[in-house]
Amino acid sequence: MSTHVHTHSATFVGFAMLSAASVWAVELPPMKLGLWETASTSSLRPALTVRTQVCYGAGTERELRAKAEAALKQYQCVTPGYQQSGDSYVYESACTIEEHKLTTRSVLTYQGDNSIHGVTTSGSDDGKPSHTMTGDSKWIGACKPGQKPGDTEFLNKEEMMRPPARPARDPAAASNLQE
Repeated sequence: MSTHVHTHSATFVGFAMLSAASVWAVELPPMKLGLWETASTSSLRPALTVRTQVCYGAGTERELRAKAEAALKQYQCVTPGYQQSGDSYVYESACTIEEHKLTTRSVLTYQGDNSIHGVTTSGSDDGKPSHTMTGDSKWIGACKPGQKPGDTEFLNKEEMMRPPARPARDPAAASNLQE
């Protein structure tokens, strides 16, 4: 499996699991209804901040849970569920993606009912370094006119589609190679 596909699978599984809280004994606090904006970064592409807005309605969390449960089954995930400590929720899992075992640890910290900070670290037995995603979500207010619950908007699509910048070549290092 290519690194690109493996990484996106790991990312999807990690975020899907964050949405599946009702499957386990400890439930996450409900999301406040309305528009939520999330800014997330990844250790794989640290210069890029992905910004999304999601309109949450009464059934949005239920839909996300159903998608997460399907992903958990597809990737043969094993998890003890969430553990709560104050305003933070810790989730750990082990999934199988093709022949690789993926471990994930997520910590979500709720700051009242209008802000959530999350850190998810995923590692695999394929020898590649672990991958960390950090996200901050905040409640904006009512959904935009015309939005339906579940509607998602990527605020910086153009930036996300650009290939990552290559590191600048060090002229001194290049001249040393020629000698």
